[in-house]
Amino acid sequence: MLRILLVDDEPTLRLSLGDALADAGHQVTLAADGAEAVERIKDATFDLVLTDIRMPRMGGLALFREVRQLSPSTDVMPMTAYGEVRDAVAALKEGARDYHQAPRRDELLVRVARVAERHSLRSSFHRGALRPSPGRPWPRSSSGARRPWSASTISSRPSRRRRPPS
Repeated sequence: MLRILLVDDEPTLRLSLGDALADAGHQVTLAADGAEAVERIKDATFDLVLTDIRMPRMGGLALFREVRQLSPSTDVMPMTAYGEVRDAVAALKEGARDYHQAPRRDELLVRVARVAERHSLRSSFHRGALRPSPGRPWPRSSSGARRPWSASTISSRPSRRRRPPS
């Protein structure tokens, strides 16, 4: 379950997406524009901010930058209803988690589920549940990036124990 701040100036879309996210098991807070969202972020902690890009008072890109200042660990996913891909790409270049082209509700739920999975893994890591055994380094993926141990990784690695000389 994620704590999600959903920011959109169109009430119908905001309410319908909010209901869909709540039905998926997330705790959803709604805001009508970027300025209202900033006030909510100052009052509470969120795992994910879903924001429309074009809104009155404060747009989604300005909100994204503000979220980075106020809550650096909060993921931000811009949404665009009008094909404003240029704005979404700009947000991605600045570090947004993903972007969603509304009103594809099913796709949004899949993307939010991915964020929830990352948050679950991150919290497991911080609790110490995903640490390698002492003396064993993190394995590397095919791209060279370090990744946590998994059951398949452990079973596929040869034993490092040396047999005593006979």
